[in-house]
Amino acid sequence: MAIQLTSFFQKTLFAALFCLSLTMMWHPGAQAAYVGIDKIIVIVDDDVITLSDYEDAKAQVLKNIDAQGQPMPDEATLKKATINNLILERIQLQMAKRVGVQITEEQLTQAMSQLAKSKGLSLEEFISEANKRGQTTQQIRDQIKKELTIQQVQQGFLRNRININEQAIEEYLKSDEGKSRIQSKYTLSHLLIRSQDANAQNVLAQVVNDIQSGKRQFSDFNSSQTIDGFQVENGDLGTRTQNELPSLFADIILNMQPGDYSKPVKSGAGWHVVKLDDLSGAAKIIHQVHARHILIKPSEVRSNKQAKRLINDLYKRIKKGEDFSLIAKEYSDDPGSALLGGDLDWAEPSKYVGNFKKTLEKLKNDEISKPFETEFGWHIAQKLGERDHNVTDEVRKNQAFQTLYQRKAAEEVDSWLNQIQQDAYIEFKDPSFDPNKINTQAP
Repeated sequence: MAIQLTSFFQKTLFAALFCLSLTMMWHPGAQAAYVGIDKIIVIVDDDVITLSDYEDAKAQVLKNIDAQGQPMPDEATLKKATINNLILERIQLQMAKRVGVQITEEQLTQAMSQLAKSKGLSLEEFISEANKRGQTTQQIRDQIKKELTIQQVQQGFLRNRININEQAIEEYLKSDEGKSRIQSKYTLSHLLIRSQDANAQNVLAQVVNDIQSGKRQFSDFNSSQTIDGFQVENGDLGTRTQNELPSLFADIILNMQPGDYSKPVKSGAGWHVVKLDDLSGAAKIIHQVHARHILIKPSEVRSNKQAKRLINDLYKRIKKGEDFSLIAKEYSDDPGSALLGGDLDWAEPSKYVGNFKKTLEKLKNDEISKPFETEFGWHIAQKLGERDHNVTDEVRKNQAFQTLYQRKAAEEVDSWLNQIQQDAYIEFKDPSFDPNKINTQAP
């Protein structure tokens, strides 16, 4: 039986309905309303929707709408939207089962942490709050697992249907909307000595050192102050986009972070030092480390003790002068880096698991660690370098891609949801829940 979703239901209530599984954990009372024999109201392919399923969903949707401050729909509109959403959920979960969608424990934990963070809580606080409301940790994980499963089904559908090419991204970035939404903005101030004397450069460098060490304040120079015979003054350069940056400082500023001072730079007006006060928009500078490693993993044929013995032997060979890269290619159990001689390329330290990250932090450039253990096995790591890297262009392109992708995804998913609902076997055991027979008021 085909059930056509109207644009009204999709656009006014779908947001409240779609986030149902993630938010129900905060209102567990609604989930325990029925005990004993439950009434089946709809058969959806190989699954069913019961009356208690419907009542739970309806109660939660009402709470979501109230919390968002939206006007309450009439009873018929609410009933139609709620049952439609439950049908779509059942169809997608069955699709996930047929194609073998699997959600790992790591994915669940990460999703829980992100949800907790969005509520301003640590993971432990999040679980504690839910427990106080009568929700067990397992129930929380089951709800999030269902949501992640549906997301993977939809992503699988979208993967081959949406193509955002480089040209589309560049066109968006050049558009008025793209410029206003994504362009980086830099708030700047500066110190200036109006002199061409080379000694002024040293005076400005000393002033910056004094400010950074706390001996002076930037504001000390707002009325002009004389140091070693040079007048030092400060000024506000305002907030500027990347295209509006002074050409003298543009390349320098792009690699600065808020609070940083540039080196003294000479212009026709004298010697300057620029301070980056704030950075907003897409601009981003990240700290990266370049490393390589060798991984030896315990397995069914290699005990942890044997893995440790092997990594220690490899470490001794490297210390005697054997090539790190060649040993990594021959022995490392990390398929992603072994063929590259263990090279992990430039990456943010937060990408790595705890003990690996801590080990890299302690190493000097080019230093090789002693063997150490993580949850993945035994490692030898070498730090090849560190840098602060400007990824503004990458961030801007990624934001443009996400904007364009989400627009197309919303259109594709709406069409797809209608199609899979039309193709499904749906039998209403209680005709009063048939959306085609529910009379709704015009919006």
